Amino acid sequence: MSVDSLELKKQLMTGCRVLDSFGIFDEQGHLSSRVGDGSDLICINGNTSPGTAGIQEFETYDLTRSGYPDSVPGETPIHSQIYRARDDVGAICHNHSPYAVIVASAGLELRPVHQVGTIQKNSVAVYDEYDERGGTLITTDSEAKDVAALLGDDRALMLKGHGAVVAGATVTEAVLGSIKLEYNAMLIYHQAAIGEPWYLPEHVIEQNVEFVWDEAKMEKSIDYYLSNADVLNSFV
Repeated sequence: MSVDSLELKKQLMTGCRVLDSFGIFDEQGHLSSRVGDGSDLICINGNTSPGTAGIQEFETYDLTRSGYPDSVPGETPIHSQIYRARDDVGAICHNHSPYAVIVASAGLELRPVHQVGTIQKNSVAVYDEYDERGGTLITTDSEAKDVAALLGDDRALMLKGHGAVVAGATVTEAVLGSIKLEYNAMLIYHQAAIGEPWYLPEHVIEQNVEFVWDEAKMEKSIDYYLSNADVLNSFV
């Protein structure tokens, strides 16, 4: 294993444990990354719960080859089709974030209500035209292409009654985007419990997107999320 490959797997493992500690991952879910900028090699946690995945549980597969190895998750096509459609995407997270699932399934608009939860300008699209043969699981390349098309150039998409798909240029962006999507959904949920959700004005959303993805602000967020001692101790 090369040093670069080892460091990438450590980063993915850390991301999985952070997301697990915030309740965004459950026993299912996956976090993936290109193995280098523009690479067709993809590294993803294998058939093990993401929060418990060790370095040896991360698998690498090739986008240019047909089919998938048995060692990768059944929903790996979600990742593959987004990578194929988006050269700007370097990492993808598919999770079952509970508040985001509730809000999307209830028909509430997933739009920013707080600056910390502003990850994109557009409302988060919701995919619900499932292939009956797969239930709500996206296990074929043909259906995954539909998911990638609905995502378009955005960062996040919801699978109704199932989970979220969050894309970023890096593992850090995919992890932060997943956390901030869930935080915003939680606020929408609590607003809806007492009244109509209030959404940020469009001009404020545009300002906040720049705020959230500013490098210094991301570093602050990373420091906060990694302050969880259990996550840090996973490398000791």
